[in-house]
Amino acid sequence: MKQILAIWVVWMATLGVSAQQTYDDLIHKAMDAVEMDSLQQAEQLFTEALKLEPANMRNALVFSNLGTIQRRMGKKKEALESYSLALNRTPYSVTMLLNRASLLLEMDYLDKAFVDYCDVLDIDRENKEALMYRAYIHMKRRMYHNARLDYRAFLELELGNKTARIGMAMVNQKDKRFQESLEEFNRLIVDYPRDVS
Repeated sequence: MKQILAIWVVWMATLGVSAQQTYDDLIHKAMDAVEMDSLQQAEQLFTEALKLEPANMRNALVFSNLGTIQRRMGKKKEALESYSLALNRTPYSVTMLLNRASLLLEMDYLDKAFVDYCDVLDIDRENKEALMYRAYIHMKRRMYHNARLDYRAFLELELGNKTARIGMAMVNQKDKRFQESLEEFNRLIVDYPRDVS
């Protein structure tokens, strides 16, 4: 009886190791497929890995990778769901929040993208991407004062950033602060004399 029990324990342990290798193998094969730009195969392999071990702690990253693949394939709703499932497991991941926020912005869900960018800035006050896009959303909402604050915060981190400086000039123009806008555009022309735009 002890021998049967010992064999059963060893067999169960072997199955656990085998399943782990299979999960890892699926992930590695999916990453290889991504490198070869075989996105459908990568999507299928990541999905199989998730089904094989739904409770695996690394699934947050798998969901995030799956979302990026689906996004590249034009499956925006599926990508959004995958990013959200990744964030359910790791809600404070700046990278995953930025991925979902940019997709939401692309899908014209400004309010939801705004929340994700705010969450990023709660975690990392100096995140330039979040500052830039949150300022853009403020502009779209005609909340010029808030947009100006985000552009200022960005420019404190990177004073010479042309995009943020143009954004600041445009905010001032839309907010009827014409003198400030004109001064910024004049400085931009001096700093970038060959830039036709």
